[in-house]
Amino acid sequence: MHLTLLAWKIPCSAGGNGNLQVLKPRKLVIIGFITALTFFLFFGAGPKLVSQPLILMFLGIVLILAIFGFLKRYDWNEGTLYHKFTLVAGAVVFLISVNTPARA
Repeated sequence: MHLTLLAWKIPCSAGGNGNLQVLKPRKLVIIGFITALTFFLFFGAGPKLVSQPLILMFLGIVLILAIFGFLKRYDWNEGTLYHKFTLVAGAVVFLISVNTPARA
């Protein structure tokens, strides 16, 4: 809850704007889906693959910084609200599909 309020209060200019045009919404949905899948697989299988918790934590921070660096390259402004929504929608679709039990 607190992170949601914090994210709401941070201005758009806090992260800086890049030079590249924002990708098409369809690509952003796929990127959001793949990002959520990567986090799920990394933190789900990571403890079994990496025996040291500090190394796993370091790799998780590197993954987060890599995604932040990727998104920071684009010019996000008030006109890209739909693009931001589609990026988040891709991640939410993955999380809903993982948490919904399969019905036979």
